[in-house]
Amino acid sequence: MTVSELQIKQAIEQALRSFSTGHLATNALALFQSLGYRSDKKLNFSLRTSANFLTSFDEDSKLHHKNALLDEWLSVDFIFQLTWDEIISNNQFQLSCNNSAKATNPFLTSYLFFANLILPLRVFCQAS
Repeated sequence: MTVSELQIKQAIEQALRSFSTGHLATNALALFQSLGYRSDKKLNFSLRTSANFLTSFDEDSKLHHKNALLDEWLSVDFIFQLTWDEIISNNQFQLSCNNSAKATNPFLTSYLFFANLILPLRVFCQAS
Protein backbone atom coordinates (compact mmCIF):
# COMPACT_ATOMS: atom_id res chain seq x y z
CA MET A 1 0.00 0.00 0.00
CA THR A 2 1.42 3.39 -0.97
CA VAL A 3 1.66 6.35 1.41
CA SER A 4 -1.16 8.08 -0.48
CA GLU A 5 -3.43 5.03 -0.22
CA LEU A 6 -2.66 4.74 3.49
CA GLN A 7 -3.52 8.43 4.02
CA ILE A 8 -6.83 7.98 2.20
CA LYS A 9 -7.66 4.90 4.27
CA GLN A 10 -6.84 6.74 7.50
CA ALA A 11 -8.97 9.73 6.45
CA ILE A 12 -11.91 7.41 5.72
CA GLU A 13 -11.49 5.63 9.07
CA GLN A 14 -11.39 8.97 10.92
CA ALA A 15 -14.46 10.22 9.04
CA LEU A 16 -16.38 7.05 9.98
CA ARG A 17 -15.36 7.37 13.63
CA SER A 18 -16.61 10.95 13.73
CA PHE A 19 -20.22 9.77 13.35
CA SER A 20 -20.27 8.77 17.02
CA THR A 21 -20.18 12.46 17.96
CA GLY A 22 -20.91 15.77 16.28
CA HIS A 23 -23.35 16.90 13.64
CA LEU A 24 -24.59 14.35 11.07
CA ALA A 25 -24.37 16.66 8.04
CA THR A 26 -20.84 17.82 8.92
CA ASN A 27 -19.69 14.23 9.45
CA ALA A 28 -21.34 13.06 6.23
CA LEU A 29 -19.63 15.83 4.26
CA ALA A 30 -16.25 14.86 5.76
CA LEU A 31 -16.84 11.22 4.83
CA PHE A 32 -17.76 12.06 1.22
CA GLN A 33 -14.71 14.32 0.96
CA SER A 34 -12.46 11.53 2.25
CA LEU A 35 -13.91 9.32 -0.49
CA GLY A 36 -13.02 11.93 -3.11
CA TYR A 37 -16.41 13.58 -3.64
CA ARG A 38 -16.23 17.38 -3.66
CA SER A 39 -18.65 20.10 -4.67
CA ASP A 40 -19.43 23.64 -3.60
CA LYS A 41 -23.06 23.25 -4.65
CA LYS A 42 -25.00 23.25 -1.41
CA LEU A 43 -28.57 24.11 -0.53
CA ASN A 44 -29.84 25.65 2.68
CA PHE A 45 -32.37 22.99 3.61
CA SER A 46 -33.69 24.49 6.83
CA LEU A 47 -36.82 22.37 7.30
CA ARG A 48 -35.10 19.02 7.71
CA THR A 49 -38.26 16.86 7.71
CA SER A 50 -39.32 14.03 5.43
CA ALA A 51 -42.38 16.10 4.43
CA ASN A 52 -40.17 19.00 3.30
CA PHE A 53 -37.87 16.55 1.50
CA LEU A 54 -40.84 15.15 -0.44
CA THR A 55 -42.11 18.63 -1.30
CA SER A 56 -38.66 19.71 -2.48
CA PHE A 57 -37.38 16.60 -4.23
CA ASP A 58 -40.27 14.23 -5.02
CA GLU A 59 -42.82 16.36 -6.84
CA ASP A 60 -43.77 13.39 -9.07
CA SER A 61 -44.26 11.03 -6.08
CA LYS A 62 -41.78 8.45 -7.38
CA LEU A 63 -40.20 7.70 -3.99
CA HIS A 64 -41.53 4.49 -2.47
CA HIS A 65 -42.48 5.70 1.01
CA LYS A 66 -42.43 2.33 2.74
CA ASN A 67 -39.02 1.33 1.34
CA ALA A 68 -37.60 4.77 2.18
CA LEU A 69 -38.80 4.36 5.79
CA LEU A 70 -40.14 7.92 5.76
CA ASP A 71 -41.99 7.44 9.04
CA GLU A 72 -38.66 6.64 10.70
CA TRP A 73 -36.85 9.81 9.55
CA LEU A 74 -35.89 12.13 12.40
CA SER A 75 -34.13 14.55 10.05
CA VAL A 76 -32.67 14.86 6.56
CA ASP A 77 -29.76 17.07 5.51
CA PHE A 78 -28.85 18.09 1.99
CA ILE A 79 -25.09 17.54 1.80
CA PHE A 80 -24.25 18.69 -1.74
CA GLN A 81 -25.00 18.35 -5.43
CA LEU A 82 -22.37 16.84 -7.70
CA THR A 83 -22.88 17.72 -11.36
CA TRP A 84 -21.83 15.64 -14.32
CA ASP A 85 -19.41 18.39 -15.37
CA GLU A 86 -17.75 18.27 -11.93
CA ILE A 87 -17.41 14.51 -12.17
CA ILE A 88 -15.69 14.74 -15.56
CA SER A 89 -13.54 17.82 -14.90
CA ASN A 90 -12.42 16.93 -11.37
CA ASN A 91 -12.00 13.20 -11.99
CA GLN A 92 -14.13 12.29 -8.97
CA PHE A 93 -12.57 8.88 -8.54
CA GLN A 94 -15.44 6.92 -6.99
CA LEU A 95 -17.99 7.64 -9.74
CA SER A 96 -17.62 6.35 -13.26
CA CYS A 97 -16.13 9.01 -15.51
CA ASN A 98 -17.11 7.41 -18.78
CA ASN A 99 -19.84 8.93 -20.90
CA SER A 100 -21.90 5.74 -21.28
CA ALA A 101 -24.18 6.59 -18.33
CA LYS A 102 -24.98 10.00 -19.78
CA ALA A 103 -25.39 8.53 -23.27
CA THR A 104 -27.99 6.02 -22.04
CA ASN A 105 -29.76 8.64 -19.91
CA PRO A 106 -29.40 12.13 -21.39
CA PHE A 107 -31.28 13.57 -18.39
CA LEU A 108 -28.57 12.50 -15.97
CA THR A 109 -26.95 15.78 -15.02
CA SER A 110 -26.11 15.46 -11.33
CA TYR A 111 -26.21 13.47 -8.13
CA LEU A 112 -27.75 14.76 -4.90
CA PHE A 113 -26.24 13.63 -1.60
CA PHE A 114 -28.31 13.53 1.59
CA ALA A 115 -27.78 12.32 5.14
CA ASN A 116 -30.75 10.94 7.06
CA LEU A 117 -31.04 10.44 10.78
CA ILE A 118 -33.52 7.64 11.39
CA LEU A 119 -35.07 6.03 14.43
CA PRO A 120 -33.10 3.09 15.84
CA LEU A 121 -34.10 -0.30 14.52
CA ARG A 122 -36.67 -1.78 16.82
CA VAL A 123 -36.87 -5.47 17.50
CA PHE A 124 -40.21 -6.86 18.51
CA CYS A 125 -40.27 -10.09 20.50
CA GLN A 126 -43.20 -12.26 21.46
CA ALA A 127 -43.34 -13.72 24.91
CA SER A 128 -43.28 -17.50 24.82
